[in-house]
Amino acid sequence: MEPRRERLVVRQGGAPALLARVCQQLRIRRIVNAMVGWDPKQCKASPGTLVVALILNMLVAREPLYKVKEFYRRRDLGLLFEEPVEVEALNDDALGRTLDRLAAIDLPQLVQSVGLSAVHLGEMEVRSIHADTTPVSVYGEFEPTPGDQKFVEAHPEKRLVKITHGQQAAPSRPQAVRLGADGLETRRAADGDHRGWEPE
Repeated sequence: MEPRRERLVVRQGGAPALLARVCQQLRIRRIVNAMVGWDPKQCKASPGTLVVALILNMLVAREPLYKVKEFYRRRDLGLLFEEPVEVEALNDDALGRTLDRLAAIDLPQLVQSVGLSAVHLGEMEVRSIHADTTPVSVYGEFEPTPGDQKFVEAHPEKRLVKITHGQQAAPSRPQAVRLGADGLETRRAADGDHRGWEPE
């Protein structure tokens, strides 16, 4: 009697599995599903799941829309997505319709909702936040204010943003700093890391 042979299918995990978990913790699927108009009876995968599929693909492989389905063909979809989804549902037509749905909503509100999820997830203290991107030119060396010193004493594990010279190490040139959505009233990045700021 011949031994029974079974076909073994190997699925890849890797970085997408970790990134998918981050997307779950940020509640991206639920936030998108709540904000866009869609009919669960007509969609094989929810818009939120398709957005997560695009995010994972963009961060790992950056495939064009028509190749995204192939990116997921050998991956464990049950590990990556919060709802059951077949690889055929991740086609370029469905992804394109999802992008159209996103274009029809208030995208800044979507980004803000995901950002607030990150704030809650990281248990960050936010007293006020400056939520736009504004380039500011500065030069010279700036000493911490009394408020900065009090903050550092209360939170020794955090760091303040330091600007110690001009652009490209030339003291005579102003240094352009782009203040983003994470610029807090304490003049520090929301994550306490000055690398979160974008010097130009």
